[in-house]
Amino acid sequence: MPFTPIHLGAGLALKALGGRHFSLIGFGLTQIAIDIEPLLGLIHGWAVLHGRSHSLLGATVMATAVTPLTRWLVPPLLRLGNRWLDAHDLGRWREAANPDWLAAASGCLLGAWSHALMDAVMHPDLQLFWPWSPARPLYGALSNSYLEIVCVAAAVFGVAVWFFRGLRNRRIWPATHARRRP
Repeated sequence: MPFTPIHLGAGLALKALGGRHFSLIGFGLTQIAIDIEPLLGLIHGWAVLHGRSHSLLGATVMATAVTPLTRWLVPPLLRLGNRWLDAHDLGRWREAANPDWLAAASGCLLGAWSHALMDAVMHPDLQLFWPWSPARPLYGALSNSYLEIVCVAAAVFGVAVWFFRGLRNRRIWPATHARRRP
């Protein structure tokens, strides 16, 4: 199924590790852009659903195309999200509203490559090394269930790190939550 959210588990873990140097929105936008090809394939009845956009070369091209879009879309989306957090007294979990090019590029590129690699394990029609090789060395390397468990575990890790970083963030706490000196 195109646009599966299970891939975002890897993105949440990468966000936990990369912090402000990684755009989770860029990761997600690239996931969607890559899956436009299988969506069109389902609509038109194509024999190969996971074609060029799912190769490492195609994924890199997609990431390159989505990176400027990420730089344009992320600031208003994060401002909206940060306003919602502030309105619900959750300001300690705010994100910087203007990620740099490194964050956008790393989110898009890692999103594209992780998508291609995960789908290469699951789909028999995916040629990861197109145009250089038709080999499918990753197909069936893990069961689909195991791959999904790894993605869910990565998501839990990412959310836990985000949550605990927010709890630790004292700069944004309201004055009523200020630490008292012993």
